[in-house]
Amino acid sequence: MPNMTYSQYSNSILLLFFYTYTQCGLVIEPELNAALAERFRDYNPQLQKFTTSQPKIDLSDKQTIKRQLSNLYYNRFKHNLAEIPDNLNKVIAYYFHGYCPETRKFGKKSKTSIREYDWTNVSPQNLMQAYHYRKRKNLDIEDSLHKALCKHYYNYDPETKTLLSFEDMKDFSTISDIQIRNLYYRNKIKGKKLTEHLNEELSNRFSGYDPETETFGNKKYAEPEPTTKIVPQNKQFFVTKKTVKKQSDITYNDVFINGTKILSNHLNTEIKLLCDDTVLAIHGTITNNTKYPNTPTWLVYDTQLQSLAPQKTHSYSGYFIQIKHISDINGKINLFLDNKTTMILNTEKIKKLADGRRFVLEPKKHR
Repeated sequence: MPNMTYSQYSNSILLLFFYTYTQCGLVIEPELNAALAERFRDYNPQLQKFTTSQPKIDLSDKQTIKRQLSNLYYNRFKHNLAEIPDNLNKVIAYYFHGYCPETRKFGKKSKTSIREYDWTNVSPQNLMQAYHYRKRKNLDIEDSLHKALCKHYYNYDPETKTLLSFEDMKDFSTISDIQIRNLYYRNKIKGKKLTEHLNEELSNRFSGYDPETETFGNKKYAEPEPTTKIVPQNKQFFVTKKTVKKQSDITYNDVFINGTKILSNHLNTEIKLLCDDTVLAIHGTITNNTKYPNTPTWLVYDTQLQSLAPQKTHSYSGYFIQIKHISDINGKINLFLDNKTTMILNTEKIKKLADGRRFVLEPKKHR
């Protein structure tokens, strides 16, 4: 069934499509993406979102929305256009429970609805949005979404259809060493006793770990990632990138600080030193942490090895707020976040806190 050209819709209807698709975690169609970019100057078609001003639409005003959609629906027949296009069909099915998307008619509702969508090729970010939307609305996780979540998220429990915290997991086989160590230290900081499964996994992975005392006896195995302390060597943090796999134009890397691995299988890694080498910035895609989407982002640390981005999550997606762009002009460093805010770093304060500590990029070793 062909789609109606979006150019024929009013601005309010275009926004209705956009927000309904976004809220349900559906893919923004190329035609809708292009129409939004043409109509709204502040819409970024690459990011598929509004970058500065955010046009308002009240999705809670169901009466107005239903009236607009009803007019669109019946105007099709009024102008002898009996076919209801796919895009309109999806949105009508979402707002009208008495609408059958298969027959494209009002009447007895079919078991299939907008929530029975083919999620096979949907991005992990959209899967997460769809998951959280259904949880907020107390809706069932349909089979197609269930299968996609099982495929992309190793902490998704197929029995309860919920995303588990690492603490609640029983199978840690797909989690990296860094994540396991982080989980260990997070439990210790909170004073929580380790679960039997986590204690066993730590014992199996690290020869320096004592499962009886739940401690690391060998310091080599106890070194955590940048969210905790790594001891400097002569006030220098040596940063090393090691390529572990290449696939066409994609490169997977491990990143080390003073010999301790901080990132595993990091995709297309780019490393920069800022603020007179007192700020470490790493760009690329994180492949083994469900708190980050499958898109490139910046990780930025000071010499205390503390993240300079807020470790907060988006309410709609569950992902950490990300640094999408860094501006370093005339010694002024701005971090542009994906929640439409900008962080201005106090470079003088960062240098003072560094107290002589510096990051050092180790050169590639030629064989």
